[in-house]
Amino acid sequence: MGMLSQGLINTALQSPVRKAFHSYAVLFSLNHATVTTPLVYSTSLLGAPANIGNGVLFVCTLLSALFCGTALVGSFGPLKSSVIAMALYTVYVTGFACCCLQPDSAFVPVAFGALSAVGGLGAGILWTSQGAVFASASRVIATDEGVTSEAVTAELGARFASLYLACEVIAKASVTGLKLATPLSITYIWSIVFFLYAFVAALSTLLANRCVDLQSRPEPGPLLGKAMAAVELMPDVRVWLLSFTNLTFGFCAAFMNGYVNEHYVKESTVFNETAIGFLTAITAVVAGLSAPVFARLSKRFGKGWVVFLGSLAFMTIPLCVIFAYVDTWGVGIILFFVLHGLGRGVYESTNKVAFADFFPGKAPGAFANCMMQNSFAFAVCFFLSAAFQSQPSVLAGIVLTLAALTGPSYALAAASSP
Repeated sequence: MGMLSQGLINTALQSPVRKAFHSYAVLFSLNHATVTTPLVYSTSLLGAPANIGNGVLFVCTLLSALFCGTALVGSFGPLKSSVIAMALYTVYVTGFACCCLQPDSAFVPVAFGALSAVGGLGAGILWTSQGAVFASASRVIATDEGVTSEAVTAELGARFASLYLACEVIAKASVTGLKLATPLSITYIWSIVFFLYAFVAALSTLLANRCVDLQSRPEPGPLLGKAMAAVELMPDVRVWLLSFTNLTFGFCAAFMNGYVNEHYVKESTVFNETAIGFLTAITAVVAGLSAPVFARLSKRFGKGWVVFLGSLAFMTIPLCVIFAYVDTWGVGIILFFVLHGLGRGVYESTNKVAFADFFPGKAPGAFANCMMQNSFAFAVCFFLSAAFQSQPSVLAGIVLTLAALTGPSYALAAASSP
């Protein structure tokens, strides 16, 4: 009876914002999953020019995160800004499906480049607004429920990462299943799958607008001041010391999408491009399962040790490329995707919670910098992938260097905090 009463009390104390945030997290995750799936298939389906388009996407993400994201969050509020960004994502996925109808057309590189610019604009806005929604919801829930803000950010961060990655798993694994189950020609299979994803993106966008308990009020002040929120944080050395997890993840993810998938998976005697969805789903599964574990470890041992563990996982990938005979691994290629999943589990949970904790009250600018750093790494790596197709050691060396600097830099950031 006592336990039942305690359960009823805890339920009664729960903030209504908690339920709204969970709904937002699911819809956000469904929408974002429809974009990450075309991204990992782009080089396999559209060829080498897709590397340039992907680079354009992340350059535009970088610029959007720096200027557009904070401006829109300040002008329309976090939730409405997310809805605008999700609509732009829907345009990107729809356009990608159209490109898959005629992948060899001379117009596809130009069209995909333009679509990538639209997707990048949406990404910069989406992740900046998501960070603002996350920070705002955490503060309100902590106040309503009478707990510390850090406890709420750790909990919501792990839960958001799990939902976000679970939807990505479903989306990427579904591509493989739908392709194998459909008896049409390969061109039409890919187009049908991605038109279906465009429908999911559109539906999630419409429903996200109904999460009315989340903050969506504009902030007072001039538009220029809102747009410069990310830039104003840049003199803070902690922004750059915390950057190495973002840079490592960005370079490593682009390296996996642009080189590992293209050379080790597509040309493997065991796998082919159809298996990319399955293999990248393994990464998302591992990340989703490990994120709550890392959240508990960070609570017990501190975030710095967890960030160091994530950097070790990222570090092992380039070491294998440089020193191991990966071409002879066969099924063992799966190890790359498991390691990437462990590193991503830290990136999606502990790393983003760290930005919220290090910069309380400055969430839009902090998360805009977080996304800017990640996008910079993605863009540079995709462009370098096009230039160094036959020299993987160059890209692998960059990933290795960034991963090695991640742990010490986080420790310096923590020591620099007041």
